[in-house]
Amino acid sequence: PAQISSCGHLTLDGSQSSGGGGRNLEYGWSLEGQGNDEITAVLNAAINEARVFINGSLMTSGSTYTFKLTVKNFLYSTAMDHSLTVTKARDPLPEVTVNGPREGKVFGMNAFYVTAKAKAASCSSTKALTFAWSVRCTQGDSAEAAKTRVEATTGYKETSTKFALKVDSDALLAGRTYEFTVVVALKANPSTKTTVRTSVVVKWSPLQPGIVGGDRTLGRDSGKLVLDAKSSTVDPDQASGDLYCSWKCEDKSSGQPCQSYLDKKLKTDFPNQCVIEINSLHFEAEKSYLITSQVSKGSRSAQSSIVLTVVAGKPPAVTILTPTLRVVASNRVQLKATYKSSVKPVNVEWVCQQEDDYRYINLSDASLFAGSFEEYRGDKKSVSVKVLKRNVLTSGASYMFKLNVDDGSKVGSSAMVVSVRSGPTSGSFEVSPTTVEQLQEVTMQAPRWVTDSDAYPIKYAFGFLDDSGVFQRWKTQTDSEYKIAVPPGYGANKILTLRVKVRDFFGSVKMMDKNITVNEPSSIDESHVEDLMEEGLKSAEDTGDFSDVVPKLKNFLKLVKGNSKVSESLARKVSNTTVTSLVLAVKSTSLDEEKAKPIFDTFLDVQSAYIEEASELLDGFDKVVKASVKSLDKDTIKETLGWLAGVSAKANHKNDASVSKDIINTYESLADGLLNDVDLGQSAVVTSPANPSVEIKVAHTLLDEAVAADDSSDATELDFGSEMASMCEQRECSPGKICLGCQVKIITYKEDYFNDQSPDKPNILPDKIVSVSINNPETGDEQSITGLTKPFKLKFKTGNPASGQKFECFYYNEGIQKWSSDGITSIVIAGELQCSSTHLTSFSPANTKDNGTQSADKTYQVSFVLSNTTWDEKYSDISDSATVALKDDIIAEVVKAYSNDSSMKSVAFESFQDLNGKVKVTLKMIFSASNTDPAAGLRSSMADGMLGQYAVDPATLDFAQVKAQGEKDEDDISLIIGIVVGVALLVVAIALLMAFLVYRSKQAAKVQSMHSSVPYERSHENKAVSSDHEMTPV
Repeated sequence: PAQISSCGHLTLDGSQSSGGGGRNLEYGWSLEGQGNDEITAVLNAAINEARVFINGSLMTSGSTYTFKLTVKNFLYSTAMDHSLTVTKARDPLPEVTVNGPREGKVFGMNAFYVTAKAKAASCSSTKALTFAWSVRCTQGDSAEAAKTRVEATTGYKETSTKFALKVDSDALLAGRTYEFTVVVALKANPSTKTTVRTSVVVKWSPLQPGIVGGDRTLGRDSGKLVLDAKSSTVDPDQASGDLYCSWKCEDKSSGQPCQSYLDKKLKTDFPNQCVIEINSLHFEAEKSYLITSQVSKGSRSAQSSIVLTVVAGKPPAVTILTPTLRVVASNRVQLKATYKSSVKPVNVEWVCQQEDDYRYINLSDASLFAGSFEEYRGDKKSVSVKVLKRNVLTSGASYMFKLNVDDGSKVGSSAMVVSVRSGPTSGSFEVSPTTVEQLQEVTMQAPRWVTDSDAYPIKYAFGFLDDSGVFQRWKTQTDSEYKIAVPPGYGANKILTLRVKVRDFFGSVKMMDKNITVNEPSSIDESHVEDLMEEGLKSAEDTGDFSDVVPKLKNFLKLVKGNSKVSESLARKVSNTTVTSLVLAVKSTSLDEEKAKPIFDTFLDVQSAYIEEASELLDGFDKVVKASVKSLDKDTIKETLGWLAGVSAKANHKNDASVSKDIINTYESLADGLLNDVDLGQSAVVTSPANPSVEIKVAHTLLDEAVAADDSSDATELDFGSEMASMCEQRECSPGKICLGCQVKIITYKEDYFNDQSPDKPNILPDKIVSVSINNPETGDEQSITGLTKPFKLKFKTGNPASGQKFECFYYNEGIQKWSSDGITSIVIAGELQCSSTHLTSFSPANTKDNGTQSADKTYQVSFVLSNTTWDEKYSDISDSATVALKDDIIAEVVKAYSNDSSMKSVAFESFQDLNGKVKVTLKMIFSASNTDPAAGLRSSMADGMLGQYAVDPATLDFAQVKAQGEKDEDDISLIIGIVVGVALLVVAIALLMAFLVYRSKQAAKVQSMHSSVPYERSHENKAVSSDHEMTPV
């Protein structure tokens, strides 16, 4: 530290010095300036010691001391002189040591931490500390601009009051110097504080140039040559500004500048653009050309070259996607290329070139590969991918791999160069003592490790192998020495295998193991274990640094698990104290893989049966899994699924939206981790017998064919469609990185974790929920898929609904936290529920009430004859395999005929019948009323006399509208009412007629009576009466 408290002591540490070439360094310590014989004697006694302890009583309060470290290697040349000034305070101030990037320098592309290792003075009555970070630019940028930019980043917002400040990769500008200041104060007395500053120089990262396609063959009749120096050139800093390119071409046979073969007097000049096209006729067949691109951006520049071999004719055009690779031996290596050939090649082969500058391996040995993918795609770009297993390539070697594509007449080729980093080497691993009891301390040291000059700093991951042989990491640090109280050993001999993983900046790893014996004590002092836990937790809470307490808690968990000498109360207390500590550890910093993985592993050691508070645990575990994604493998994910089942059962996810979200997010992150080892053309599935409620499937695919959501017989089928398939063609996935295919994540749930508290929540089928998403294969980021013009389709095998019910499609709307059917269409086809969506999310069928066919829908009985399919009695048996196959084919072709017709609601098979020795097909189809010509789709498909592979007679196509049952009932009632009313009216009419006849009859009788009893006389006024006025009875 730059300052120690009035009651503190000083430890000087030079173990991070480098330059020993794999041998021990020699250390010399001295005190500069004022003399102090006692301190000088201590320093002289520490000759060749990397660390020296100075008792604080030898230093005077208020005084400043300057210590000098001189380091020499085995050649006795001075490797480093470094001075440190330390002040002993007059007060019991916090003691703070700030650690930043190695040598105070960092590339602009890199995120990093500035860490304040702090503790309260031993004589302080309170120990809890607070941290406050600030940053300013001291060179090349305005202080206020730097402050504003840094404070806007996520890392600063999360950690500016933590012991470790995270500096995001986009927070600082390259070519500038920044000063970081931390104020560490006593929480109970903020005026008692220590201020420490450190400077960091941000350097420009070198450009990483490349020319798409690498060394290749060019046919002189190919038409054009595309030279692209943009898509394969990486700017790690992603600085603003344009990339500038210039080109040179050299005839390899003469060493002279290229001349056009069309006019040999003219030099072939390439335009100063990053992507250019050159007519292939400018090049001469049977010659090779060296083409060099110089790329520049700001003050940085770099160049790359390819060899162009020109041949007569037009061979297949082969393009290597990554022309140069620099890898670490422990990584898998992808050999990726595309090619275009007018005919299917007779041979597509990867070879390793046997040349002086390159190492050779035999690629005909299938055991070298973790996977491969080959697909000829006609007019599209065809694909060839090989994936070499880890540690197949030798550290420090280079290889040239070439893809040859032979179309039967010509061979096209393209080559790539793979350089393997040397990685850490020359070091050792030492442990002492080698025989201890449980929870006794051992010291592990990993001295003398070196690596490539640009690959520092080296980090050391210390840990042990558990009873399954899995590495359990305690801590990753830049210090090559680590001390810890160890857990129990395994087997009859109680052997514990300790391991160190030595990793450089680029991820090259070397491992070394040491076995020690860890004996069981005759009894376990449970109160001592509890005290150790409480002390560790209290210290971590005071300093905000949980990196030391988490490994100790892991060892306590190992101690109590299955140990008959330990009481259940201790096992329960260890489990819940660990959970509390891990949750606090997550909150104490911004997590990266290095910090998160030990926490992740320790979570899995907690026995779920003892957990008392699961909700907060799940919140912390969600964040830890997300940060650990790059280090997850299939076995770990399977173990995690089983562990999560026990923890989730203790959480109330049905009524707590935050818990539901944590569980779902965790499963999503596990799916991301499963993609780590999946290459193009491969898929992986993880299930756990302990967790039947979820299945995770991932695939790296071109999306040009349907994918099953899981491996079950009733799996949901996912059809991504041509629009999404086009998104997965060869493209630039990130600046300078060309990729092919898409990474698909599919999670099938057997339980509804999706919180929906709405009163109208649909009756979701919980065992059919499917979440679908796509990741960028280069960055691993999830891609947002919305607004598809050619929808994504799911086919749920729901079976037939109960009477009065029907199946509908729903998706989970995260914005309003409820299941919704808005914008998603449903159609029932041959017992399958098909859903069409314009976006990717979580989907499920729901069982809803069937109110009958909608008034706006029309039902048709559809029939036609298969003209070349001879009737067979087996077609009467719907269970016969041939009948099922024919039925499914016919339904599929009908669906295809209406693929662009959203008015078709459903199609269902009814029967096959014998019609004059041929097969008559009868279907039931439902259309919305808006379709005035529902037969149009089939009529068009049958116009050539074929329906898919089946010959049909178009003249037999018949669409007969049938009324729904509800409509028939209404018509019957109307008819009955009409008849009743008609009969009633007829009866009334007859009754009226009869009444009238009776009336007239009576009138006639009365008239007759009048004629017979009274003589007729004309009146005096009417002496004559016309016959027209005489009454005539009727």
